[in-house]
Amino acid sequence: MIDQKMKELIPNVSPYIRAPALNIENPPSWKKVQHALKETNGITVSVSEIEIMNAKAIIDKSGIGCEPASAATVAGLKKLADEKKIDKG
Repeated sequence: MIDQKMKELIPNVSPYIRAPALNIENPPSWKKVQHALKETNGITVSVSEIEIMNAKAIIDKSGIGCEPASAATVAGLKKLADEKKIDKG
């Protein structure tokens, strides 16, 4: 997970998650992400595969199909709202 205070990224040597688009060992643009977080006072959160798949099921029920990596965004928003770090609205 990338946050605003990181000095360096420690790569995950063998990432594996069912969302293949998220299996990135050493993301090349992490500094850009960190800069965007600082500029927007943004936050990040880690989500589990179960949280991703639960979010995917919610999206699928609405009639919109998505792959797991896209559902990670919804999982993250849900987690941040549940933790009251962002407003549900």
